Order: sequence, then structure tokens, then C-alpha cells
Amino acid sequence: TRAYYEARFELAFLNSRGEAFQDFFSSIMEKRYPEDFSRVRPWGNAGDWKNDGYLKSARTLFQSYAPNELDVAKCLSKIDEDFKGALPHWSTHFDKWVFVHNSRQGLGPQVTKHLLDLDVAHAPLKTRSWGYEELRQEAFQLPEVHLASLLGAAPSMQSVVSLGMKDIQPLLDQIVLLPGTPDPDLRPVSGTKLSYNQL
Repeated sequence: TRAYYEARFELAFLNSRGEAFQDFFSSIMEKRYPEDFSRVRPWGNAGDWKNDGYLKSARTLFQSYAPNELDVAKCLSKIDEDFKGALPHWSTHFDKWVFVHNSRQGLGPQVTKHLLDLDVAHAPLKTRSWGYEELRQEAFQLPEVHLASLLGAAPSMQSVVSLGMKDIQPLLDQIVLLPGTPDPDLRPVSGTKLSYNQL
């Protein structure tokens, strides 16, 4: 069950972009901190005042950024625009500003240094970044009922045991349509493979 949820979380993280990523992040936080985390959405011409979410108890403001490709210049510009744009509206309400991003591999040195520079320039305000591992740790503090709501229910042992040919036929039909392997491995298959897989 845990492996299923880990795989589903990684898939959701890697496939979410733009508003979908922001929604994924906000859903995790709402389930993790009910009545404490506020999802903020654009409202008419006013926008969201550079606030994608607010955790009241921790006085923390979140801004998410999930482009298709993380370009350094655009990322730095986005950080400046969102951080400085939030100050006139929210400065009396937050002590920490968190840049939530969708880069599985982390942030580059230019972006990391820029966040550190903002941290120094605006002390005692703190700037931080959250990526894959921070969101994963928040998500896996949730009880299973909330993980199922977020990621889809894990298959039960009964559903695995009762899996039959009619269930996997659509998968087999799709495999037939895939292009062939240029140099397939044609070594003989073990004689025990069919019985081992109960086929």
C-alpha cells in the first residue's frame, strides 16, 4: 500500500504543471492543516496579491511555481516579482515566505543563492524553498483515508488476488499497438515461468 501511494505521489508531482501543481500543493496542505491552511486564488482583477496559500499558525506565505521547464532567468524574475509583490499586502502577516517548485532534482545555484540573498536583505523575514521531498513528507503525514482522497485508493489484497484475464486484456491490447523493439532478447524463457506466474 505504501509503495502504491509513493508511486502515485511521484507521478502526480512530476506530471503537474502550472495551476494543476498549485492545486496539488494546496490539496495536500488543506488535508494536512485543516482550518489552518488557506488556499488563495485570484479574485477578479485583484489577482491573489502574490499569495498561493497561507499557513496561519506558522505565519507562512507560499508561492508556487511549476513551469514545463525551469529556466534560471525566468525563475529569478518570478521569485522577485512574487516576493516583492507580496510585501505590501501581507508583510504584517508572515514571517516566512516559501517558494514551492516542481523541480524533482532541486534548484540550481543561482536560484538558491538568490533566495539566500533575499533572506539576508529582508531579515528577520525568512525565505525557504520546498520541492519534492518537502511536499512528500507533508503528504505522508496524512492518514490513509486522506491519501486515498488525494492520490486514489490503493488496491486491496482481494482486488489483486481476483485479477483476471478480462482485467488485463485492455493492457495487452495496448501493448500490441506499440512499436517493436529493434533488437529483442530472444533467449529461451525459463520452463518454470508459466507455472510460477500461475498462467
